[in-house]
Amino acid sequence: MAPQNYLFIIGTAKAGTSALANWLGARDDMVLGKIKEPRTHSDLDQTPWDGPASAEFRQTILADTHSYDQNFAHKPEAEWVIDASTDYLWCPASPGRLADFAKTRRCKFVCLTRDPVARTISQYRHTLRLGTAETLRQALDREAARIKMHWQPLYWHIRRSHIERDIQTYADLFGNDLLILDYDDLQDPNKVLARVARFLEVPVQPLLGQSEYNTTLLPRNRLVAALYRNAGLRDTLRNLVPVPLRSRLRALGHTTRPVQVSEKEKHLVLTLLKDEIAACITNPLIPTQNWRSAQALDTCTATHTHSLLKKWRKNALGS
Repeated sequence: MAPQNYLFIIGTAKAGTSALANWLGARDDMVLGKIKEPRTHSDLDQTPWDGPASAEFRQTILADTHSYDQNFAHKPEAEWVIDASTDYLWCPASPGRLADFAKTRRCKFVCLTRDPVARTISQYRHTLRLGTAETLRQALDREAARIKMHWQPLYWHIRRSHIERDIQTYADLFGNDLLILDYDDLQDPNKVLARVARFLEVPVQPLLGQSEYNTTLLPRNRLVAALYRNAGLRDTLRNLVPVPLRSRLRALGHTTRPVQVSEKEKHLVLTLLKDEIAACITNPLIPTQNWRSAQALDTCTATHTHSLLKKWRKNALGS
């Protein structure tokens, strides 16, 4: 019999959802899918996605019920299923589909928020791991066109940083079954896990083993990096390559040195998101007290903002 308890970690992308999902998935009473983000409760399978890593994005969408159930079948004793599809937050079809799903199952929702400027920069750095060679300014200038061309959502930097209306939609639908946390909460894993456990009404369990945040990585050797992005080749390497050598290959493929983003680029992101940040500040559901961008709004003058927006629109819209 399929589990009747479902925890959906709906977002925000680049806000620590992988860490939280893996911490919870280590519990005996919870199962994290082999595909962390199956995106089943969406209509994303109907879009002809394009751009870097779009094939992998399409392949990990489990559109049918059987595939979805099988994604969690490796741990049949689990009482809770964890679906950590961050695209549920922004996808217009997902709230309604999840509301229908929740009519016959017990469903709980967790949304992690993050300072939108820091989130945008983190997502941009992630795209560089896919081999995209461009500045953040160039990525922002190209975003609108890429959305029209159906580039996969990892390149939707500004759009995926707009969360206030999306969170409010989930809050209106699910009320007390929605828990909103912030990225900074993950600095104390056991505290945040205890909070989630109380929310789910399950025993509190401390985290066992090492806890890690996602590390922003950059391609060092593009051939090795490409091998690790290919699931089939990656599995073959695991079988053929001795464990000590695997770590050396990973080191060849990546470096932990972060890409530097200029202050002008950071300010442009702040300018593009200033209305969104202001909306989040005024929404009592969203914890913004640790957002540096919220504090920076006070120093973002109207004149400078207008100038930056005018220049960005000229580049992005080609006018």
